Amino acid sequence: MLRVLILMMAVWGAQGCTNCPTPAPNSSKDFCYSARIRSTVLQGLPFGGVPTVLALDFMCFLGLLVVFSFLRKVAWDYGRLALVTDADRRMDQRYSRLDDREYVASAMTSDTPERYERLTSVSSSVDIDQRDTGFCSWLTAIFRIKDEEIREKCGEDAVHYLSFQRHIIGLLVVVGVMSVGIILPVNFSGNLLENNAYSFGRTTIANLDSENALMWLHTIFAFLYLLLTVYSMRRHTSKMHYKEDDLVKRTLFVNGISKYAEETEIKQHFEQAYENCVVLEARICYNVARLMQLNSERKKTERSKKFFLDLHAKEHITTMINPKPCGHLCCCIIKGCEQEEAVGYYTKLESQLKDDYRKREKR
Repeated sequence: MLRVLILMMAVWGAQGCTNCPTPAPNSSKDFCYSARIRSTVLQGLPFGGVPTVLALDFMCFLGLLVVFSFLRKVAWDYGRLALVTDADRRMDQRYSRLDDREYVASAMTSDTPERYERLTSVSSSVDIDQRDTGFCSWLTAIFRIKDEEIREKCGEDAVHYLSFQRHIIGLLVVVGVMSVGIILPVNFSGNLLENNAYSFGRTTIANLDSENALMWLHTIFAFLYLLLTVYSMRRHTSKMHYKEDDLVKRTLFVNGISKYAEETEIKQHFEQAYENCVVLEARICYNVARLMQLNSERKKTERSKKFFLDLHAKEHITTMINPKPCGHLCCCIIKGCEQEEAVGYYTKLESQLKDDYRKREKR
């Protein structure tokens, strides 16, 4: 009964709508490209809007370059000066300990010319900064800077990453030029869709007849793009040389050695135990994790004390702080939330950290 009722309603609906226009059978081959397109953004543009999209992308690219150049010119010096100041502070702290006899002796006997490496790095950084003084001078500096300078300033990983980016950019440029210069005109040469310069369908492979020999061009170019990708990545990886003679690969770490052991005795022991191996050097190392932590805390305390000293010299006001955990949340002075003078507190804390550092160093 239900099936009969539905069938009768369908027949009645078809008979009742006598004035409704019957849709003509769609025989147009570009129905999928024009009839069902609801967006009117690219309609009415020549060549399906492809040149317009390319022009808009290029304009946005130029706009982003201008914005980046402006922001870089305004804010780049602040970050660079902060890094240089921090590096200078670390260097001053290192060379301020030259009165320590042990440090002088280790520096004199060291084979690594660390000081000259630092001077070379600083001079190269100055040379790179002198190249980059204009508004858009960084664009030309990209092509003038060498891999050796990048390796010295940022390390080996930065060289590999930038090399990968260069190969990817080159691959995309080649693929884009070949696609726009060859594949796009081939698609336009077909006549399967309507001969209308404003139709986007003419830019696709659907405009070519299935019997057209130019259809194979898409397959050939897809395989060619694959070969170009493999060649580009192979060329990139060929520059990543694996260092077999790296110092880390030839270094042995031994734990649990007596604190009274001497380096000469350890070297002699390994030379006698492993006659086939050549022992170049034996060094006694110490766990300096706690020393590094104390030194970092001392630096923070030093900077905090300097900040409050500068604030007192500028405003002539004694600053009180609450050094307890979450002490800044205390709204009233009660037992357990007493305040202390900032400069005095950080002076005592700095002295305490220095004493802890010396005691830890003598262990």
